[in-house]
Amino acid sequence: MPSSSNPPVFEMEAIRNIGVLAHVDAGKTSITEKMLFLAGLKRETGAVDEGTTATDYLAVERLHGITVKSAAVRFDWKGRAIHLIDTPGHVDFGNEVDRALRILDGAVIALCAVSGVQARTEVISKASAARKLPRLYFINKMDRSGADFLGVVTDLKASLESDAVAFQCPVFEGQRWVGIVDLLGMVVWRFGAEYAGIPFDQAELPAASREAALAARALLLEKVAERDEEILGLYASDKPVPPESLARAAAAATKACLLVPVLCGSAFVDSSITFLLDAVTAFLPSPAEASLPSGIDLHGHILPPMKASADPPLAAFVFKTMRDSAGDNYAWTRIWSGTLVAGRKVFEARSSKDIAIKKIFGIHAESLMELKEAGPGEVVALKTQGLEPGASLCDRAFPVVFEALEIPIPVVSLVMEPSSLEDVAAIREALESLALEDLSLLVREEKETGRFEVSGQGELHLDIVAERLKREFGLRIRTGNP
Repeated sequence: MPSSSNPPVFEMEAIRNIGVLAHVDAGKTSITEKMLFLAGLKRETGAVDEGTTATDYLAVERLHGITVKSAAVRFDWKGRAIHLIDTPGHVDFGNEVDRALRILDGAVIALCAVSGVQARTEVISKASAARKLPRLYFINKMDRSGADFLGVVTDLKASLESDAVAFQCPVFEGQRWVGIVDLLGMVVWRFGAEYAGIPFDQAELPAASREAALAARALLLEKVAERDEEILGLYASDKPVPPESLARAAAAATKACLLVPVLCGSAFVDSSITFLLDAVTAFLPSPAEASLPSGIDLHGHILPPMKASADPPLAAFVFKTMRDSAGDNYAWTRIWSGTLVAGRKVFEARSSKDIAIKKIFGIHAESLMELKEAGPGEVVALKTQGLEPGASLCDRAFPVVFEALEIPIPVVSLVMEPSSLEDVAAIREALESLALEDLSLLVREEKETGRFEVSGQGELHLDIVAERLKREFGLRIRTGNP
């Protein structure tokens, strides 16, 4: 629900726009929950199986324990503003991931330390690479029996990410995971210990963990040296590489998509998610560093690369729309350059129309915080009419059209009809509302019968639609084959 708020203003260099992406059951939403807890936004960590997570706020999400639509949250971490998009893991809701990738500056891709690389991981990884999106991998569930960090890293490198390299290494005592080695600084962190980390050469480690960490450190140095002349000089002359120099070079290579960091941890271990958040701010780019999308003018000519700046001209992209229970429409928008001001009009280049921006909101899951204006790097919700997903917002004097959103072809259909003809109008309105936020949902009405043929990306997709009609809109429907 909308509310008035005055969130702190951050410069572009202090913003991180990231997505948390994963295959089903990799623990993606649990990672997000722990981040919100550590950032002080929640008093306790929500649980997926208890239906208490912030980003899975729909009734059907809490009931089934899965994410079915992307959710955005904003929080502060050590002087940085993190805009995070939590995305669905199930393939039926893949269009939500595709749209999120259009507006992100970086990604955290989660894998399970036991099950490793999955088919959905491959899809997400290739889509991120195609967008030249800087990314890091988080091998989650290290506290599970059968966790195999180095095995997952090896598989990841062989099958998807040849530039993947471990930035951390787990410490085991027998079969029990007890800590992490930071390979950049060669510092050992033991969970539950009173000290804040000790140098590697002073740590008492099992032989197997020590050997694995030394081998991983050597590979990290080699990979970074191949991408940085200063590190190469030190490495070739067998001189010590200062941790701060190694971290700087590793960050530059990651932001240029020349290196893909791999971290380890568990969504249920605070310190490992702390390290993940630190890695997000250190290794993933700010909007000022990120590559901006190219666009064309109204004549189809490719425009020169944009510059991220609060100064005109305006360039922004609508990647998602939704309608709330009061019937108000909101357009989720990423601002690339310029500033959006509430109460003013902007030019929508694809339709060549002026659009009035009634209000601007910061997004936190199902809550909206009203803003007077928003600048480059921000992800906001605009209260307005007439905007569709894929809209390109700009100044009339400097029109720019961005690449259109891809609409997936439906693969399965279901007939939905009201239990009473009196409910036809209500079902029509509800389906229009769901289709407004879900580009992968196609609705056709049979005027003569009052039935609706609803098409989507899979049986689960359509089952969720039917359940939302019942739970969110209070409608009684019957379903069947077309």
